[in-house]
Amino acid sequence: MKPICVDLDNTLIFSDSMFLLWLKVLKKSPMLALYVIYIFFFNGSAEAKHFITCHGNLDIENLPYNQNLVSWLVQKKEQGHAIWLVTGANQFIANRIALHLPIFDGVLASDKQNNLIGEKKASCLKNHFSSFIYIGDHKKDLVVWAEASESGIVCKNKKPPFKGTFKYIFNRPQATLKDWAKLLRIDHWPKNLLIWLPMLFQYKALDSSLFLLALLATICLCLFASVGYICDDAINLNQGQKKPFVTGLIDIPQALQIASLILVINLCLMSFLPNETKSFLITYFIAALCFSLLGKNNIILDVFLLASFYAIRVEIGCTLIAGICSPELTLSILFSCLGLACAKQLTSLKKDDSQAMQQTDNSSNVSLLSSIGISISGIGVMMFADFLRHFIHETSYAQPNYLFLCIPLLLYWQYKFWHCCFNQRSQNIDGTTMYKDTYIVSSLLIIIIFLAA
Repeated sequence: MKPICVDLDNTLIFSDSMFLLWLKVLKKSPMLALYVIYIFFFNGSAEAKHFITCHGNLDIENLPYNQNLVSWLVQKKEQGHAIWLVTGANQFIANRIALHLPIFDGVLASDKQNNLIGEKKASCLKNHFSSFIYIGDHKKDLVVWAEASESGIVCKNKKPPFKGTFKYIFNRPQATLKDWAKLLRIDHWPKNLLIWLPMLFQYKALDSSLFLLALLATICLCLFASVGYICDDAINLNQGQKKPFVTGLIDIPQALQIASLILVINLCLMSFLPNETKSFLITYFIAALCFSLLGKNNIILDVFLLASFYAIRVEIGCTLIAGICSPELTLSILFSCLGLACAKQLTSLKKDDSQAMQQTDNSSNVSLLSSIGISISGIGVMMFADFLRHFIHETSYAQPNYLFLCIPLLLYWQYKFWHCCFNQRSQNIDGTTMYKDTYIVSSLLIIIIFLAA
């Protein structure tokens, strides 16, 4: 029986193992990641792969494996075929994957001196086997397919992108608009409506010029947030097993290209905004990137950083009206944002209940965040009530007392938020039910403000 030789990157897994390792190194040490690039250009890809393998730790179990291909290989092994992993990835990584998937009879991979791709891979296979079946994906595999007795390809379309006769075709799943929306976190965009809060209370939302500026600032913030989410998912790859990167539906390099394009478009749109608004938007984006790269290690510090992102949204709204939020409103927003940040961190800790409850540290963190978050959320509503008490004496609203109807609405929404945290599965806090309640409450709050005006 002919041996079956299968490639690793974008074939056995729906990603590039070396690029994933580089992202791991980037999170661990940005300077080290830059040094890897230096090695790649001046010492060659083989040495760069060896270096990055020594300094990065890839989570083999959670890689986006091509399950259709793995199942096919299992069937072929049962029929008597020898299965070999032949890859340009470093030998150490290839050996770990071969141990994780106990279907391989041997491994051929790159080392510190040799990068096993293209002609080198074809020559190596000719020396090892008189005839073989090769499964690959890239145009660099054309010379390998030419030497193989039978060929197979993993591709996104049913029709292979290269000329040749392929006996085996494995289709790679394609991302839908829903998958891209999930990656861009479009369902998180309503959080950016906090920009409009200062304008609503100053009753300037109907000013046509300010309305357009606020709309543009909201769009820019949404786009910045989406770019940040893409980078965060890429850097923290395995924190969320249903994300498009983990399932292999979307390539990380492809997503980063889209993120770069969005970033360029966003910078062009920002040119129409006031300079102070630009500075806050850029501050938000840089802070979010730093949080993804360096944060998420200290629970309490992370809570305050997350809260600051909410506060920046309100400050962006203040820059549009060239105003300063009252101390009571600022404190109300600060405490409310801290409460939301506690809830978000609590959700992250409870994503795997079975593991979290077995670990003392996670259990104590859940208890601490719960007690702090609920208290701070209540204080935020109380501070907002104090703000309204002063506001009704200074405002020109026709019916300012209507504004007090906001208090029970906010209390209800916070109760629902924390109820989802405690009594339902953690993913529901980010799910349809929670966002539906948020949309309803936000709409009612806006109606109350315009009725009061």
